Amino acid sequence: MRSVLSSALVCIAATSAFAQAPEPVSDDMPLNRCEEFLKGIDILKPGEGFAVREIPDGCIVSNSVYQAMSMMGWKTERLVIELDRLQDYLSDAPDLSGSPPQWGRIVVDGARLALQTSSKMSNYISSVQQWPLDFAASYRFNAQTGYLHIQNAEISSTKLGKASFSAEINVPVGSSVATLAANPTATLTHLRLRLDNQGLWESVALPTLANYAAQPSETGESDPEVDIARLRDIAGKAVEALPDSQIDAGSRKALLRFVQDMPNPTGFFTMDVHFDTPLPLELGDLEPQKLAQRALAGTTMSISYTAR
Repeated sequence: MRSVLSSALVCIAATSAFAQAPEPVSDDMPLNRCEEFLKGIDILKPGEGFAVREIPDGCIVSNSVYQAMSMMGWKTERLVIELDRLQDYLSDAPDLSGSPPQWGRIVVDGARLALQTSSKMSNYISSVQQWPLDFAASYRFNAQTGYLHIQNAEISSTKLGKASFSAEINVPVGSSVATLAANPTATLTHLRLRLDNQGLWESVALPTLANYAAQPSETGESDPEVDIARLRDIAGKAVEALPDSQIDAGSRKALLRFVQDMPNPTGFFTMDVHFDTPLPLELGDLEPQKLAQRALAGTTMSISYTAR
């Protein structure tokens, strides 16, 4: 149950607040509630100097590694999670019958991509080329209406630029933490994306996309460069096929230019997407191709892109 609760709270979660890294503690000291909570998150691994401490309604994690995929992970200097009534959920007998937390924030400082391949040379070169990234996100939730507003989630770097998104989501009214943990269900009504790319896309999104593309596709292709080119062609045809009722001429031209500039879309990109029929978001039905097809079927888009 603690593992399920951990995953549910992190997915919905949060923080802000700056604090100094705590002094290392003795190995024989009992775990605090934040440490117990984080034990249920399998992708979290301790790094050198790893430490965890509690703050009011939150946890601070220093020097951790998040194993995102088989060949890569993220090293972070500091992670702060702050969530409405978090300490109640970390108790020995948490009440999961109530509504989800009404607010939350998360802050990640000094994140660096860490390759974990069989080539020590590639791993080393990647590590010395990394610029630290910072991430911050916050949300508000109205339990009476089921309205979940991701107010702003932003990743930024002084060298690489920034990217952010905000979203309006509806959760079934009356949902409890327990029901959402067992069956995460929601609908998306509005999404806004912004990108000021000076290398951020290539450092963050492209490695993940390449890792996905490197898996043998339905064509049998295992070369990520070839497969990304194939995906670019598919995306371009999908944009051209969108009806005029969903996208105006200027937005279509901007989106096509953005797709064509892959994998190096250096410039300023914004996209506002309104879903005429709320897009279902179910954990068991998030296969990228199917989700994209459903998303494009009933949307109105406004897009701008200015390449440098």
